[in-house]
Amino acid sequence: MEIKNFAGIVTFDTGIKQFTRGDGGKEVGYRYPITQAEFQQLKLGRWLHAQGFPNIPIHPLIAISKSSTIIEVIGDAQEIATKVHHAEYLPKKIIDLKTEQTGQNTIPHEKIEKLLLRSSSAHEVDLLQEHSLRFSDLLPGVCCPYCGMLGMVRGHNTWNCTRCQKKDKNAHLAALTDYFFLVGPYITNSIAQHLLNHPEKSSITRMLRGARLHYDRCFRRWWKKR
Repeated sequence: MEIKNFAGIVTFDTGIKQFTRGDGGKEVGYRYPITQAEFQQLKLGRWLHAQGFPNIPIHPLIAISKSSTIIEVIGDAQEIATKVHHAEYLPKKIIDLKTEQTGQNTIPHEKIEKLLLRSSSAHEVDLLQEHSLRFSDLLPGVCCPYCGMLGMVRGHNTWNCTRCQKKDKNAHLAALTDYFFLVGPYITNSIAQHLLNHPEKSSITRMLRGARLHYDRCFRRWWKKR
């Protein structure tokens, strides 16, 4: 299921496989949702076949999350009507699909569910290695969130930019986030001193503790939205 969260008017052109969104002024094109969903259908079908489930029906659906969004079609309206729905209609659509399946081969739901859970894992990539980089290639320092200058100076509980004269007490969080994405989930005080280009050990310790609390709060907020 591919979910689109667009307001205004969305248009599906089935002839040239084009998806656009208009808000009464400018019209913008995006990836064709049906192609996206069908590609995922193909990948899931191949994976299930490799696990010994060759005949599992998979139905690609498009969910338009806002009930106020107007759906327009250029071309085959029937194709869109069978695959594209406002989100509030999807429970009925799923029930209808399940009803259509009655009398055909029974789907081993529990086996597939356990297999999916067992096979799921985080996709971890060593980005530095993938791009033939080393940690020493990363430029140390804190980037100013206002003018983009690399090399903010640490003052009293804040970072000062010598170019635009702006201050930001949390400017180091962006540098730490980059480190966690590029290098790994762990960092030592000495590495953080080098990364932030700030030699004061006690200050770095406080910043790392504050960063941990910041990321924990962000994670909890993200998890509640799921």
